[in-house]
Amino acid sequence: MQFQAICSKANKKLTLSLTANNIEEARAILHGQGYSIMELKELEYTPQDPNSKSNFFYFDIRVNNQIKTGKIQSDDVFKSYKKLIDDL
Repeated sequence: MQFQAICSKANKKLTLSLTANNIEEARAILHGQGYSIMELKELEYTPQDPNSKSNFFYFDIRVNNQIKTGKIQSDDVFKSYKKLIDDL
């Protein structure tokens, strides 16, 4: 299932997308990465939904000697990269 979360971390407000089996797992993933969840909802895309065709960039990052995998949605790869560097 696909989820969208509005979170805060280090006094920054972030909008994140993640994949989890259920909402409890999504909460656990976000809390495990140090995010405070402000809002969490399941996304329901249909093939006609223009947002379902948006660009997703997939990444792997090492944080505290742990490899984390994720994806970020954006139309600009440079802005995505900068956001990941700033946030992680």
